[in-house]
Parts: sequence; structure tokens; C-alpha cells
Amino acid sequence: MPELLSFANVQNFVLTKMNEEIDDTSDWLADVRTIVTAKHRELVAHYPWMSLEKYPPAVVLAPAVITTLTLTITGGQTSLTLGGPAAGYAGDLDNYKLIPSGADYIIRITAHTAGSTSATVDAAPVTLAAVACTAFLDEVDLPSDFHLFINGGWTNGGHFIAIKPHEVLQKDYPEKVGASWPPKFAARIGATKLRFSHYPDARKRVEIPYTYDPGDPSGTGTMTIDGYLRTVLAQMALPDALRLKHAEAEARIAETRAEMALARAVEHERKLRLAMFGTLSHEQPATPMWA
Repeated sequence: MPELLSFANVQNFVLTKMNEEIDDTSDWLADVRTIVTAKHRELVAHYPWMSLEKYPPAVVLAPAVITTLTLTITGGQTSLTLGGPAAGYAGDLDNYKLIPSGADYIIRITAHTAGSTSATVDAAPVTLAAVACTAFLDEVDLPSDFHLFINGGWTNGGHFIAIKPHEVLQKDYPEKVGASWPPKFAARIGATKLRFSHYPDARKRVEIPYTYDPGDPSGTGTMTIDGYLRTVLAQMALPDALRLKHAEAEARIAETRAEMALARAVEHERKLRLAMFGTLSHEQPATPMWA
């Protein structure tokens, strides 16, 4: 199999196996590109742990709770006035949650400019006049290329933060939460947010090992996935491409080879992650991996 570095290399490999020209004149060029892209998505979606672990891991910062603000708002309105040293915070307070003193609900800030005493919120159920409040942020942004959690979050002290479904967090730790660290667990909200079950008194750092989404490949640049997976990608794309030309017998053979190549890739990835020699890790198989 020729060197497969780029999307174009894989495309041309498939075209060659179809007995098609690789000078961009083949009638099947667009179809082959679609097939290779689809198989790349399949590989990333079904086997995201293979070669796509991000290092170093993501780091998110849970900011300290703010206890020096007051709020004024008319019930049912969304325009809020902040009192206290709002100008003392370098960043804006977007998505901060406010708990008015003695209240059993939260008010979420949806828009705020750093230093401003005005903010837009989702709504306050009652009228409040210069009422002291607790402001906290229990939701942080995940990296833009975030795909899947490898396990969960880790504090600097080695405490593990398990990832739970959001509905579990909503049920067990509703939004009027307390200051506590480390949090009991966290939940992903949509594709871009992580919500902790608790917020800290002081700024805290959390590392999050994750697999990233490399996006669709294209052109002649080296693909993100490792070399052994590029070979697998080419073999995965070939059966569907052969079926375009009604070469069913060849497609079935190619399909079998692709399944074998994928199985070997899974085993190869396991070997990369576990010690092959010795006994101290207690992760070695009963028989040698190379047997």
C-alpha cells in the first residue's frame, strides 16, 4: 500500500483500486471523496479513543464566588442594576448566577460588560432593591475541538470529578447550589459547556482529558489521525467505492480486509496504552500479545 498521508493520498488509493485515473478526470471522483469523508467520520465517531487523545489535556478554571455585590431589579423584568465593586472584576459576568440573600432561586446574567453596573438577566420573580447576593459561575467553556471525555475531570489534588447526565445534576444538585470543592460531579451541557455540581470559594483549576474532533479531512495536508489509521481508512472506503461500479465480489473481499484491519488497529491501540513486558502493572494479558 502506498504512503498514505493526506486525504488526497487515500482518495487516489481508492481510485487506483477502482481502475480509475487519479488526475481528477474520473467520473467517480466526487463520489470517492464523499465516501472517504463519510468513513473518516465513522472512524472518529465509533473509535474516538484511537490516536485522538488531546495532550496536554484541557484546563478549565472555576472562578471564585463573589459576595460583595447587591442587585436591584423589578419583578418580571430583565434589566438589573448591580451595586458594589462590579468594576473590580477584569472579566464580564456573563452566565454568572445570582442568589439574592434569603432567596430559594437563582437569576442568571445573560449579558454584562466588565465594570458596568448594568446587566441583562433571564428574569427575576420579585422586585428587589439593593439586596445582597452571592454571584457564582458553575458553568465553564469546553475547548472548541472537544469531542468526548476520556474519563472525567481531575483537580490538582488528584480528586476525580465524575461526569453524569445533566438531568442527574439537575435533580440532585439544582441550580441553587452551595460553595464546596471539589464538586461531587459535573455534567456536559450541549456541546460547549461543562457545569459543576458546586462552585469554589477560591479560583480552582481542573484538568479534563479528552478526545478531540479533527474535522473532515481534505486536500494534500497530512491528516490528523495516525498512520496506521490512515491505512484503515483507505480500506474502509474501498468496499463502498467498488460497489459504485457494481463490483460486488471485489467489494466483499475488500470489506473483509477492512474489518480485519480495523480489528488489528484496535488491538494495536491497546498495546500502545498497556505495558507489554513485566508484571507490575497487572494489565498484561494471560498470553503474550504477540502470540
